[in-house]
Amino acid sequence: TNMATVPSWLLDGAAVERELDDVSDIWAKAQVTTVYPGCADLLYEDGTTEAAVPLDELRPAMKPPAIQQEAALVSVASSLAAETSPRQSMPEEAHITREGSGCNARETASGVTSQISQLRLAAQNLQTSVACMRDCYAERMTELETVSEDTLQAVQSLSASQLTATTCLADMRCLADDALEVRDSVNDLIRSMRTEVGDDNLLAMLLEVTQSYGYGAEKLRYSRIPIAWNVLSTTVPGLDMSVLHEVSQALVRTVGELAYTYTIHRFTLSDCTALNSRLLQFAAAREASDAGVHISNVSGYHSTQDIFKSPEISELRDFSEACVRRVAELTSEAAVPMEGGEPVAWLNVSRPGDLNKLHHHGEHSFASSYYAQVPSSEGKPLSGTLLFRMSPGKGDGHAEPHPERHLPWLRKATCEEPLEPFVVQY
Repeated sequence: TNMATVPSWLLDGAAVERELDDVSDIWAKAQVTTVYPGCADLLYEDGTTEAAVPLDELRPAMKPPAIQQEAALVSVASSLAAETSPRQSMPEEAHITREGSGCNARETASGVTSQISQLRLAAQNLQTSVACMRDCYAERMTELETVSEDTLQAVQSLSASQLTATTCLADMRCLADDALEVRDSVNDLIRSMRTEVGDDNLLAMLLEVTQSYGYGAEKLRYSRIPIAWNVLSTTVPGLDMSVLHEVSQALVRTVGELAYTYTIHRFTLSDCTALNSRLLQFAAAREASDAGVHISNVSGYHSTQDIFKSPEISELRDFSEACVRRVAELTSEAAVPMEGGEPVAWLNVSRPGDLNKLHHHGEHSFASSYYAQVPSSEGKPLSGTLLFRMSPGKGDGHAEPHPERHLPWLRKATCEEPLEPFVVQY
C-alpha cells in the first residue's frame, strides 16, 4: 500500500463508515480489507463486500456516547412497549427491550445496508441505461437527418419525374395523333384494296393465318362452305311476335384428334321497322356522346359493353335472350340447359371502309349479332357480311373450344377427316 496517497487512519483492518446517501447522510459500518491508491475494499457487518470504494466516501468509524446510546435504546423500548405494558412496569420492560433492541438495530442496519447497496447497484444500472438511451437517441437523430436528406432528394427526384412525365404525356399525345393518321391511312388502304385487289385478297387478310403457321400465303387454300338454311319454325317461345327461325346444316369443328358438329341459327323478325328505327336513333345518340373503345373494330365505332342496361334496348334484349335460350334448348343434350350469367352487349357502327377483324367470344357459350341496318352489297360481295372462320387457327383471333363452356353444346362427329392446316374453311 502506498501510504502517501491515503489518510493515516485508513489502514487494513480499520473500522470505517461508508457513505451510502449524501442527501440523507446515511452511513454504513464496514472494515477495510485492502487499501489501494484512491480506493479501498470493504467488508460490511452483514458479510457483504464491496471493492474499489472511493476514499472520499469513507470516514473513521464513530462511536456515540454510552449515555446517548442508552437513552436512544430506552426511547425505542418505551415506544415499542407503550400500549402493551402498565406504566409502573416500564423500567423492567425497558431493560428487557434494551437488551434485545441492540440486536434488532444491528439486524435492521444490516438489512438497510443491503437494500441501499442494491439501490446503488440499481442506480448504476439506471445510469448505464440512460447513457445507452442517450447514445441511441444520438444515433436515431443521425438516422433521422439522413432520412430527411434522402426524403428531400426523393422529393427533388419526384419533381424531376413529374416534369419527365409531363413531357412523356405530351409525346404520347403526339403519338396518339400520329396513330389516328395511321388509322386513317389503313382505312384508305382497305378501301383501295376493295377496289384494286378485290375481295379475295381482302378475305385472305381478314382470315389472317399466314403468320401462325410459318409459311407464305401462296401455300394457303381457302374453301368456302355454302350455308344451307332450313326453316325450323315461325315463332319463338316467350315472344309475342312473328319470327322466322332457321338453322344451318351440321358444321364440323376438330378439337384435338376428335371432331364435333355444331349449327348456326338465324332469326328474322317479320316486322322490325319500328325497332330498327329506335335502335338507329339510340346508336347515333350513343356515338355522339361516347368516344367508345377499340377492341376488334378497325375504324368504326365500338361502344362499351353495357347497352343492355339502357331502357331503349329492353325490347332487343328480350328478343336476344329468347333466341339464345331457344338455341340452348335445341342443342343441349341436357333436359334443362344451365342458365348463364348476366348477358353483355354493345353496338358497332361501321361505315364504308370500316370492319371488325377476326376475333372470338370464347369466354361465353353463345354469341349473337343483330343487324339493324345493312348496306347494299351490290358489286361488293363482302360488304355487310358476317364472316366465320370454320377451321382451327392460332393467334389472338382464335380460341379452342372450352370443355365446359362449349363442348356440352356440340355433338361428336362420326367419320370426319380433319382438314390439312393450309386449307382454311370459311
